[in-house]
Amino acid sequence: MPKKLNRSKLEAALKRAGKVATSGPRSARAGRFVSTGPTKHIGSAIVLDNVSSTAIDSIGYDEHRAQLRITFKSGRSYVYDDVPIDAYEELLSAESQGAYFNHNIRDAYEYREVR
Repeated sequence: MPKKLNRSKLEAALKRAGKVATSGPRSARAGRFVSTGPTKHIGSAIVLDNVSSTAIDSIGYDEHRAQLRITFKSGRSYVYDDVPIDAYEELLSAESQGAYFNHNIRDAYEYREVR
């Protein structure tokens, strides 16, 4: 049996998606990714967007440094160095971001845990 849609939640989600599509990261403006929640501004240049994943809480990318930052549901955050923007965009648009991370990011780039 399908779930009944909550109109106010749907309207709020559409409003967030519209905002991301016009002022969010480049991949979102290109229509490849829609954030599922508010953006978190971190002290560094990396801005994290909440994602809909069972393993990953948020993902961000710094184009100038080619750094990918991932925060997992456990609360632990890591920065991966020398990650091409294509890998970041593929991660965002992957059907399973956790599976994409495990197969294409985890063992492919140098990383460090950050707080």
